[in-house]
Order: sequence, then C-alpha cells, then structure tokens
Amino acid sequence: MSQLPVEIRPFSGQDYNALADLSNAVYPEYRVTAEELREDDEFFDREGKYLRRRYVAVDLRTGELVGYASVSHMPFAFHPQKFQMGLMVHPERRKQGIGSKLYERLANDLQELNAVSVKAWVLEDRTEAITFLQRRGFNEVFRSWELRLDVRDCDLQAFLSTVERVASQGISITTLKAELQADPECLPKLYELQRLISQDIPAPDQITFVSYEEFVEHMKHSEFLPDAYFIAKDGDRYIGISNLWRSRGEPEKLYQGVTGVLREYRRRGIATALKVKTIEYARNHSYRFIVTQNASVNAEMLALNEKLGFKRSVGIITMERKIATCAKG
Repeated sequence: MSQLPVEIRPFSGQDYNALADLSNAVYPEYRVTAEELREDDEFFDREGKYLRRRYVAVDLRTGELVGYASVSHMPFAFHPQKFQMGLMVHPERRKQGIGSKLYERLANDLQELNAVSVKAWVLEDRTEAITFLQRRGFNEVFRSWELRLDVRDCDLQAFLSTVERVASQGISITTLKAELQADPECLPKLYELQRLISQDIPAPDQITFVSYEEFVEHMKHSEFLPDAYFIAKDGDRYIGISNLWRSRGEPEKLYQGVTGVLREYRRRGIATALKVKTIEYARNHSYRFIVTQNASVNAEMLALNEKLGFKRSVGIITMERKIATCAKG
C-alpha cells in the first residue's frame, strides 16, 4: 500500500482555528471555539506540574488538519505514571490509517514515559472508536451518562416545599459572588469544602483534588460564573455547593460543575435546594439547557437529577489500557 500523504507533527499555537473546526466536525453536538480551546490550554497547567504532548495529522496535499491526538497527566487524578489520551480523525478521512499513525505516536510516548496505564473517554454510540481502542488493549472500567435539562420544562413548584424545609432548618443558600463581597478571604474555606466533597465523587481513579493555587486560578477562567456558584451554609459553615459554567461555543447551554453536600448534612433536601437555585439562574439569564454527567454508581444524585427533569442522553465510557500488565504478559 502506498504511503498516505499525511504528516504527523507536534501541535502548535497556529493550529487552534483548525483544531476547533476538526472538533466541531467530530462532535457537532459539543461546539467549541478556538478561543475556548486556547484558554482551556492556558489553564491546564499554570504550575508546570503536568506533562502533556500533542500532535496533529496534516494532509500534505491540501494543508488541512485531519487528525489530532494528545496524551497528558490527569490533574484531578494525578499520578506521575498514569495518563489520559484523546484522539480525533475527521469523519471524511477515517479508515485511511490516520488514527493508527496518531495512536502509534502516543504509544511511543507512553513507553518513553514509563506509563503504567492510559485512559480514554468515548461516547457509547461511537462503536468504531470503541473497537479501535479494544483492538489496542483497552477495556471498559467505568460508565456514566450525560443528562440534559430543558429548563423551560422543569416544574419548580414541585420542589418549593423542599426549599422551604431546608430554610426552616437554618440553612441558607448564597453565591460565591456574594461571599467574596462579604468576606474576600473565604476561598480557603470553600476549597476545603470542595476537597471533602470530591472524595465521595465516584470515579475510575481516586480523585486527588487540585492544589489551592490551582483551585483559585480556575476561577479566573472566562467561563467561570461566581454568581452561579451556589453555596449552602449552616451559620458561617459551608456545607454544600452546586455550580454552573458557561460555554462560548454553546451559548444556550450551561454545564453543571460539582454538586455535593457534606456527609453529615445529607438526606435533608439541601442538594435539591441547591439544584433549584441553578435552574432558577438558568431561566433568569435566558439559558435553555443545563448539561451534567452522572455515574450509575452515584444512584442518589442520578435519581435527584431525573426527578428534576434531566433526561439521559448518551453514555460516556471510560476505557483503560494497563500498560505494565501488557508488557509483563
């Protein structure tokens, strides 16, 4: 077979526009802008702690970017020898060996880095991508679902009694914007709350919450919404959170961040009251959808979201290749 006229080279800062076009062709339901991608990269590793290598496949005849691949550490589950990867090939250029060439480059990097494992995330309806990974030694280790709420369809009246019950317990709900105005030194307390809550989030790896400095840096992201970061308080104590992020590529959507309550405050309706606040925010600011993810093992949060009217859409499969096991075999 003749060699494909495709060059694999490192990703550069000149590739953002083409990468956004490629991503939108591969995932038209999750549109992004070049500015979003550039900003996300700026916030990936401001402390120089995490490794990342990225490559693009370029058609030598046209100069078109037809593929992309990356391998990096996982900031929220950091281990020096465990990595995550991403790989995309333009829908019109598949089955031409481009994905294989990109993966080969990543596999060489992983070997050089003495990696013990690598994870990839794939939508359950992308059967070709699943097969591609399975043929290279990946197995499913975790599954979650994307859930979507059309805020116009949610009947909040049905939850007002829960909101009132929470208030009657002396629990108040405020926003990060208001807290910062009242107490500019509140962030360490909020960091500790989110660190504790993250320990109970089901995930395929033990979550190692980011440093305080990284936590604060991420709040400078243009998609971060301090007035949509809701905090439940018992007196002065922070006991629960639920926050939303905007997307420049999808202006009608808000993405749900973490929703959680300290263990000793659970089953008292606080998470429901927090979620009601996020839905009210979306309505009041003319957003149409809130999108979140839930793992099947997080049954209580899944049940709450579905009770609020969130509908399951696509499943998200975490697949992993145990590199050290393969090498010994």
